[in-house]
Amino acid sequence: MSQPEKITCPHKTVATRAGLGWIGKNCLLVTSQYGPAVRISSLLTNAPLECNKAIDVSRCGECRVCVEHCPARALKGTLWNTGVQREDIVNVEECYKKQNEIMYEHTGIEKDLCGKCFAMCVYAQKHCTQ
Repeated sequence: MSQPEKITCPHKTVATRAGLGWIGKNCLLVTSQYGPAVRISSLLTNAPLECNKAIDVSRCGECRVCVEHCPARALKGTLWNTGVQREDIVNVEECYKKQNEIMYEHTGIEKDLCGKCFAMCVYAQKHCTQ
């Protein structure tokens, strides 16, 4: 029996293809109901499951809350669509650098953790204030 072909696909991409959400200006998966306050995993199957229509474009519109609150100024304000690369949305190096700086300043631990773009998202705010 041969090994199945290994498929590499980010969970966020799988989620957009399944119609669960879109990629926000913060480069996170954003859902209408919970914003980026979701954790996802992927399972590939040929089971006859009903799917939503794939989401191919951002629904962030003119909103720039996450961009304006990014302490690293790493978010570029780019609206995602299926052809946009991560580098067009976020400067990953600047993001990680600032995350490490903030965490070390507050805890003495060198770890990349910030979360401003997550916490400030208007979709997350809707969910967190209910």
